Amino acid sequence: MPEPSRRLSIMESFYLSRLRLLENLQSYTTLRKGTIRDEAPQLKKNLRKPYKIKSLDVTSSATGQWASMGMDKNHSLQALKQVLGIFPHLETMKLKLIKIPSSFEGILTFFDVVSFLPNLHCLEWEFLNCHISDLEVIAFAQGLAKIQQIKYFSLKVIQNLSISEDCIEKVACAISRLPHLSKFNLYFRKLSIHPRGILELGKRIENFGENIQCICSKESIYIYKTVTE
Repeated sequence: MPEPSRRLSIMESFYLSRLRLLENLQSYTTLRKGTIRDEAPQLKKNLRKPYKIKSLDVTSSATGQWASMGMDKNHSLQALKQVLGIFPHLETMKLKLIKIPSSFEGILTFFDVVSFLPNLHCLEWEFLNCHISDLEVIAFAQGLAKIQQIKYFSLKVIQNLSISEDCIEKVACAISRLPHLSKFNLYFRKLSIHPRGILELGKRIENFGENIQCICSKESIYIYKTVTE
């Protein structure tokens, strides 16, 4: 996807500003050096009035220098904070990040931002080759404990840099104990854990509750909570 020009971004925000009855919004962007720094402030300036959007689906990927930059150079979270303020009616948010770095502090800050969205009840995150660590996964458990309005949560982590067995077990345990989550899905793929270890991990996690189920394969584990009839 080519990098959008400032003029194109202004035109997009202008036409979007005329769609006040729009309820579902999908966004697909590729971040390149300078894009967020130069265009996010202009986007915020042109999108000042609240929207009636209830569903937000965002896919962002990083190429070139962005993919290897640390969090001190990554302004994607800042841009997200600027934009979310115009969506007070948001109910469902789906975020897919491709090769975009994340941090423990950044994820907790994100939850601080969405705590001001009273109608948000569904949150889905997918990390593809983002090289997140155990610490970032733990941040989701801590953030979810503070956001009581979320009823459904989904987290997918697909990457070669493995999340540890201990982290998966502790996070699954913490999330399974949150009373406001009626349903959740956790998926980790390309694990470096021995297949037998993944099976044993799944059995331990299923003991967290009668509605907790696990599907294990050679390099992945899928953990989910079913809805009680």
